[in-house]
Amino acid sequence: MAENSALEVLPDSFGSVLIEFLMVPILYGVTIVQTYIYIYKGKHDHIWMKSMVGAIWVIETVHTAAVCRLIYLFTISAVTDPTIFFFIDWSAAMVMFAELLITVAVQGFYIWRIWILSNHKKILVSIVALAFFIRIVFVMSTTVYLIICPTWTDYILENRVSILVIKAAIYSSVVDNFAIAGTTIYYLYHRKTRFPSDRSQSVIRWLMAYSIHSGAIMIVLAIATLITLACLNGSLVYAGLIAIDAKLLANSLLGSLNARATLRSKMVNGAVNADSTNFELFSVSSSSRGRVLEVQGDTLPATVMDIRHKNDGENDWSVDSEIHERSAPRDI
Repeated sequence: MAENSALEVLPDSFGSVLIEFLMVPILYGVTIVQTYIYIYKGKHDHIWMKSMVGAIWVIETVHTAAVCRLIYLFTISAVTDPTIFFFIDWSAAMVMFAELLITVAVQGFYIWRIWILSNHKKILVSIVALAFFIRIVFVMSTTVYLIICPTWTDYILENRVSILVIKAAIYSSVVDNFAIAGTTIYYLYHRKTRFPSDRSQSVIRWLMAYSIHSGAIMIVLAIATLITLACLNGSLVYAGLIAIDAKLLANSLLGSLNARATLRSKMVNGAVNADSTNFELFSVSSSSRGRVLEVQGDTLPATVMDIRHKNDGENDWSVDSEIHERSAPRDI
Protein backbone atom coordinates (compact mmCIF):
# COMPACT_ATOMS: atom_id res chain seq x y z
CA MET A 1 0.00 0.00 0.00
CA ALA A 2 2.86 2.34 0.89
CA GLU A 3 4.48 1.47 -2.43
CA ASN A 4 1.35 2.42 -4.35
CA SER A 5 1.17 5.70 -2.45
CA ALA A 6 4.75 6.53 -3.35
CA LEU A 7 4.25 5.63 -6.98
CA GLU A 8 1.24 7.96 -7.12
CA VAL A 9 3.00 10.95 -5.50
CA LEU A 10 6.70 10.79 -6.32
CA PRO A 11 6.81 10.39 -10.14
CA ASP A 12 4.96 13.69 -10.53
CA SER A 13 8.03 15.50 -9.18
CA PHE A 14 10.66 13.46 -11.04
CA GLY A 15 10.10 15.41 -14.25
CA SER A 16 11.13 18.65 -12.54
CA VAL A 17 14.01 16.88 -10.79
CA LEU A 18 15.19 15.49 -14.12
CA ILE A 19 15.33 18.98 -15.65
CA GLU A 20 17.35 20.21 -12.67
CA PHE A 21 19.66 17.20 -12.85
CA LEU A 22 20.31 17.90 -16.54
CA MET A 23 21.78 21.25 -15.47
CA VAL A 24 24.46 19.44 -13.45
CA PRO A 25 26.53 18.09 -16.41
CA ILE A 26 26.35 21.54 -18.01
CA LEU A 27 27.71 23.18 -14.88
CA TYR A 28 30.31 20.41 -14.64
CA GLY A 29 31.53 21.54 -18.06
CA VAL A 30 32.01 25.01 -16.58
CA THR A 31 33.97 23.40 -13.73
CA ILE A 32 36.26 21.67 -16.21
CA VAL A 33 36.93 24.96 -17.99
CA GLN A 34 37.58 26.74 -14.67
CA THR A 35 39.94 23.96 -13.58
CA TYR A 36 41.84 24.14 -16.88
CA ILE A 37 42.21 27.90 -16.50
CA TYR A 38 43.49 27.43 -12.95
CA ILE A 39 46.04 24.85 -14.08
CA TYR A 40 47.36 27.40 -16.55
CA LYS A 41 47.25 30.45 -14.28
CA GLY A 42 47.80 28.95 -10.84
CA LYS A 43 51.00 27.04 -11.52
CA HIS A 44 52.90 29.17 -8.99
CA ASP A 45 50.46 28.49 -6.13
CA HIS A 46 51.41 26.43 -3.11
CA ILE A 47 50.99 22.69 -3.40
CA TRP A 48 48.17 22.69 -0.82
CA MET A 49 46.06 25.01 -2.96
CA LYS A 50 46.73 22.97 -6.09
CA SER A 51 45.80 19.83 -4.16
CA MET A 52 42.58 21.46 -2.98
CA VAL A 53 41.58 22.39 -6.54
CA GLY A 54 42.46 18.89 -7.76
CA ALA A 55 40.42 17.31 -4.96
CA ILE A 56 37.44 19.54 -5.77
CA TRP A 57 37.61 18.50 -9.42
CA VAL A 58 37.69 14.80 -8.46
CA ILE A 59 34.73 15.22 -6.08
CA GLU A 60 32.84 17.18 -8.74
CA THR A 61 33.47 14.32 -11.20
CA VAL A 62 32.10 11.76 -8.73
CA HIS A 63 29.14 14.05 -8.00
CA THR A 64 28.35 14.39 -11.71
CA ALA A 65 28.69 10.64 -12.30
CA ALA A 66 26.22 9.94 -9.46
CA VAL A 67 23.74 12.47 -10.88
CA CYS A 68 24.10 10.90 -14.35
CA ARG A 69 23.29 7.51 -12.85
CA LEU A 70 20.10 8.95 -11.35
CA ILE A 71 19.22 10.46 -14.75
CA TYR A 72 19.69 7.03 -16.34
CA LEU A 73 17.48 5.39 -13.73
CA PHE A 74 14.72 7.96 -14.19
CA THR A 75 14.73 7.95 -17.99
CA ILE A 76 15.80 4.43 -19.04
CA SER A 77 15.51 1.87 -16.27
CA ALA A 78 12.15 3.19 -15.00
CA VAL A 79 10.56 2.56 -18.40
CA THR A 80 10.67 -1.20 -17.85
CA ASP A 81 10.54 -1.14 -14.05
CA PRO A 82 8.49 1.75 -12.58
CA THR A 83 9.19 0.54 -9.03
CA ILE A 84 12.65 2.12 -9.39
CA PHE A 85 10.93 5.39 -8.47
CA PHE A 86 10.09 3.79 -5.12
CA PHE A 87 13.57 2.78 -3.92
CA ILE A 88 16.44 5.09 -2.95
CA ASP A 89 19.44 4.24 -5.08
CA TRP A 90 22.92 4.44 -3.53
CA SER A 91 23.81 7.23 -5.98
CA ALA A 92 21.40 9.60 -4.18
CA ALA A 93 23.46 9.28 -1.00
CA MET A 94 26.63 9.68 -3.08
CA VAL A 95 25.33 12.99 -4.48
CA MET A 96 24.70 14.30 -0.96
CA PHE A 97 28.06 13.02 0.32
CA ALA A 98 29.86 14.77 -2.55
CA GLU A 99 27.91 17.92 -1.71
CA LEU A 100 29.20 17.58 1.87
CA LEU A 101 32.85 17.31 0.77
CA ILE A 102 32.56 20.24 -1.65
CA THR A 103 30.96 22.38 1.07
CA VAL A 104 33.80 21.55 3.47
CA ALA A 105 36.45 22.48 0.91
CA VAL A 106 34.87 25.66 -0.46
CA GLN A 107 33.37 27.17 2.68
CA GLY A 108 36.45 26.16 4.65
CA PHE A 109 38.58 28.13 2.20
CA TYR A 110 36.30 31.16 2.51
CA ILE A 111 36.54 31.03 6.30
CA TRP A 112 40.32 30.89 6.01
CA ARG A 113 40.13 33.98 3.80
CA ILE A 114 38.05 35.79 6.45
CA TRP A 115 40.69 34.79 9.02
CA ILE A 116 43.29 36.60 6.87
CA LEU A 117 41.09 39.62 6.14
CA SER A 118 40.16 40.10 9.80
CA ASN A 119 43.77 40.02 10.95
CA HIS A 120 43.09 36.82 12.89
CA LYS A 121 40.09 37.95 14.94
CA LYS A 122 39.23 34.72 16.74
CA ILE A 123 35.77 35.59 18.08
CA LEU A 124 34.24 36.66 14.77
CA VAL A 125 35.83 33.84 12.80
CA SER A 126 34.63 31.38 15.46
CA ILE A 127 31.04 32.58 14.99
CA VAL A 128 31.27 32.12 11.21
CA ALA A 129 32.93 28.73 11.71
CA LEU A 130 30.12 27.69 14.08
CA ALA A 131 27.48 28.40 11.41
CA PHE A 132 29.60 26.39 8.97
CA PHE A 133 29.94 23.49 11.44
CA ILE A 134 26.18 23.36 12.08
CA ARG A 135 25.57 23.22 8.35
CA ILE A 136 28.03 20.35 7.96
CA VAL A 137 26.38 18.38 10.78
CA PHE A 138 22.92 18.62 9.19
CA VAL A 139 24.18 17.81 5.68
CA MET A 140 25.98 14.78 7.08
CA SER A 141 22.80 13.72 8.89
CA THR A 142 20.85 14.02 5.64
CA THR A 143 23.39 11.76 3.95
CA VAL A 144 22.97 9.17 6.71
CA TYR A 145 19.17 9.21 6.33
CA LEU A 146 19.52 8.60 2.60
CA ILE A 147 21.63 5.56 3.39
CA ILE A 148 19.41 4.04 6.08
CA CYS A 149 16.01 4.76 4.48
CA PRO A 150 15.31 2.06 1.85
CA THR A 151 12.48 3.88 0.06
CA TRP A 152 11.43 7.43 -0.78
CA THR A 153 8.20 6.76 1.13
CA ASP A 154 10.23 6.21 4.30
CA TYR A 155 12.34 9.29 3.61
CA ILE A 156 9.65 11.80 2.54
CA LEU A 157 6.19 10.61 3.52
CA GLU A 158 6.68 8.65 6.73
CA ASN A 159 9.91 9.73 8.42
CA ARG A 160 9.24 13.31 9.52
CA VAL A 161 12.63 13.55 11.24
CA SER A 162 14.43 13.27 7.90
CA ILE A 163 12.42 16.22 6.55
CA LEU A 164 13.23 18.29 9.63
CA VAL A 165 16.91 17.45 9.19
CA ILE A 166 16.99 18.51 5.52
CA LYS A 167 15.11 21.71 6.39
CA ALA A 168 17.66 22.43 9.11
CA ALA A 169 20.46 21.78 6.62
CA ILE A 170 18.97 24.31 4.18
CA TYR A 171 18.31 26.89 6.92
CA SER A 172 21.91 26.54 8.10
CA SER A 173 23.06 26.87 4.48
CA VAL A 174 21.34 30.27 4.23
CA VAL A 175 22.90 31.41 7.52
CA ASP A 176 26.34 30.08 6.57
CA ASN A 177 26.37 31.73 3.13
CA PHE A 178 25.08 35.01 4.55
CA ALA A 179 27.67 34.99 7.36
CA ILE A 180 30.59 34.32 5.03
CA ALA A 181 29.51 36.81 2.35
CA GLY A 182 28.54 39.50 4.85
CA THR A 183 31.72 39.21 6.89
CA THR A 184 33.90 39.28 3.78
CA ILE A 185 32.15 42.39 2.45
CA TYR A 186 32.43 44.09 5.85
CA TYR A 187 36.19 43.64 6.03
CA LEU A 188 36.67 44.64 2.41
CA TYR A 189 34.69 47.82 3.10
CA HIS A 190 36.80 48.38 6.22
CA ARG A 191 39.93 48.13 4.05
CA LYS A 192 38.34 50.50 1.55
CA THR A 193 37.99 53.26 4.17
CA ARG A 194 41.62 52.83 5.19
CA PHE A 195 43.02 53.41 1.70
CA PRO A 196 41.59 56.61 0.20
CA SER A 197 43.27 56.48 -3.20
CA ASP A 198 40.93 55.99 -6.17
CA ARG A 199 42.96 53.10 -7.47
CA SER A 200 42.92 51.10 -4.23
CA GLN A 201 39.21 51.71 -3.78
CA SER A 202 38.45 50.65 -7.35
CA VAL A 203 40.09 47.28 -6.79
CA ILE A 204 38.32 46.77 -3.46
CA ARG A 205 34.96 47.73 -5.03
CA TRP A 206 35.57 45.10 -7.69
CA LEU A 207 36.29 42.50 -5.01
CA MET A 208 33.24 43.53 -2.98
CA ALA A 209 31.03 43.22 -6.06
CA TYR A 210 32.28 39.68 -6.68
CA SER A 211 31.56 38.72 -3.05
CA ILE A 212 28.07 40.22 -3.22
CA HIS A 213 27.19 38.50 -6.49
CA SER A 214 28.53 35.05 -5.56
CA GLY A 215 27.05 35.21 -2.05
CA ALA A 216 23.66 36.40 -3.30
CA ILE A 217 23.41 33.57 -5.83
CA MET A 218 24.07 30.94 -3.17
CA ILE A 219 21.61 32.52 -0.72
CA VAL A 220 18.85 32.83 -3.34
CA LEU A 221 19.34 29.19 -4.35
CA ALA A 222 19.18 28.05 -0.72
CA ILE A 223 15.98 30.04 -0.15
CA ALA A 224 14.45 28.61 -3.34
CA THR A 225 15.34 25.12 -2.12
CA LEU A 226 13.68 25.82 1.22
CA ILE A 227 10.52 27.17 -0.45
CA THR A 228 10.15 24.12 -2.69
CA LEU A 229 10.65 21.81 0.28
CA ALA A 230 8.08 23.66 2.39
CA CYS A 231 5.44 24.24 -0.30
CA LEU A 232 5.66 21.05 -2.37
CA ASN A 233 4.88 18.37 0.19
CA GLY A 234 6.06 14.92 -0.86
CA SER A 235 8.05 16.36 -3.77
CA LEU A 236 11.73 15.90 -4.61
CA VAL A 237 12.13 19.16 -6.54
CA TYR A 238 14.42 20.48 -3.81
CA ALA A 239 16.84 17.58 -4.45
CA GLY A 240 17.70 18.89 -7.91
CA LEU A 241 18.42 22.35 -6.48
CA ILE A 242 20.76 20.80 -3.92
CA ALA A 243 22.66 19.07 -6.73
CA ILE A 244 23.00 22.41 -8.54
CA ASP A 245 24.20 24.03 -5.31
CA ALA A 246 27.29 21.81 -5.25
CA LYS A 247 28.27 22.93 -8.76
CA LEU A 248 27.76 26.62 -7.97
CA LEU A 249 29.87 26.29 -4.83
CA ALA A 250 32.79 24.76 -6.68
CA ASN A 251 32.57 27.22 -9.57
CA SER A 252 32.41 30.20 -7.20
CA LEU A 253 35.71 29.14 -5.62
CA LEU A 254 37.41 28.35 -8.92
CA GLY A 255 36.16 31.63 -10.36
CA SER A 256 37.53 33.44 -7.32
CA LEU A 257 40.96 31.85 -7.74
CA ASN A 258 41.03 32.48 -11.48
CA ALA A 259 39.92 36.09 -11.05
CA ARG A 260 42.72 36.50 -8.53
CA ALA A 261 45.25 35.24 -11.04
CA THR A 262 43.83 37.41 -13.81
CA LEU A 263 43.80 40.51 -11.61
CA ARG A 264 47.32 39.84 -10.42
CA SER A 265 48.66 39.32 -13.94
CA LYS A 266 47.10 42.59 -15.07
CA MET A 267 48.61 44.32 -12.05
CA VAL A 268 52.04 42.99 -12.94
CA ASN A 269 51.58 44.34 -16.45
CA GLY A 270 50.80 47.71 -14.94
CA ALA A 271 47.03 48.09 -15.33
CA VAL A 272 43.77 46.80 -13.97
CA ASN A 273 40.37 47.61 -15.41
CA ALA A 274 37.88 48.37 -12.64
CA ASP A 275 34.70 50.37 -13.06
CA SER A 276 35.67 50.81 -16.75
CA THR A 277 38.77 52.78 -15.73
CA ASN A 278 42.31 51.71 -16.56
CA PHE A 279 44.86 52.56 -13.93
CA GLU A 280 48.27 51.41 -12.81
CA LEU A 281 48.21 49.60 -9.51
CA PHE A 282 51.60 48.06 -9.05
CA SER A 283 54.50 46.34 -10.69
CA VAL A 284 56.74 43.75 -9.11
CA SER A 285 60.35 44.66 -8.50
CA SER A 286 62.92 42.28 -9.93
CA SER A 287 64.87 42.37 -6.66
CA SER A 288 67.02 39.35 -5.99
CA ARG A 289 65.25 39.05 -2.63
CA GLY A 290 62.08 38.17 -4.58
CA ARG A 291 59.77 40.44 -2.61
CA VAL A 292 56.37 41.56 -3.81
CA LEU A 293 53.72 43.99 -2.69
CA GLU A 294 50.45 42.26 -1.93
CA VAL A 295 46.87 43.43 -1.98
CA GLN A 296 44.37 42.30 0.62
CA GLY A 297 41.03 41.50 -0.91
CA ASP A 298 38.46 38.94 -1.77
CA THR A 299 40.43 36.97 -4.26
CA LEU A 300 43.89 37.99 -3.07
CA PRO A 301 44.21 36.66 0.44
CA ALA A 302 47.19 38.83 1.53
CA THR A 303 47.69 42.63 1.78
CA VAL A 304 48.89 45.01 -0.88
CA MET A 305 48.57 48.74 -1.01
CA ASP A 306 48.26 51.25 -3.78
CA ILE A 307 51.45 52.41 -5.46
CA ARG A 308 51.59 55.73 -7.26
CA HIS A 309 54.62 55.38 -9.44
CA LYS A 310 58.00 53.81 -9.81
CA ASN A 311 60.98 56.17 -9.73
CA ASP A 312 62.76 56.10 -13.08
CA GLY A 313 65.83 53.92 -13.08
CA GLU A 314 65.27 52.72 -9.50
CA ASN A 315 63.74 49.74 -7.77
CA ASP A 316 62.01 51.69 -4.98
CA TRP A 317 58.45 52.96 -5.00
CA SER A 318 56.45 56.01 -3.95
CA VAL A 319 53.23 54.95 -2.28
CA ASP A 320 49.98 56.43 -1.03
CA SER A 321 49.89 54.60 2.22
CA GLU A 322 51.45 51.95 4.34
CA ILE A 323 53.01 49.11 2.32
CA HIS A 324 53.19 45.62 3.66
CA GLU A 325 56.19 43.86 2.17
CA ARG A 326 57.18 40.27 2.67
CA SER A 327 58.59 37.32 0.81
CA ALA A 328 56.24 36.38 -1.97
CA PRO A 329 54.02 33.40 -1.14
CA ARG A 330 53.15 31.25 -4.10
CA ASP A 331 49.48 30.97 -3.20
CA ILE A 332 48.77 34.71 -3.44
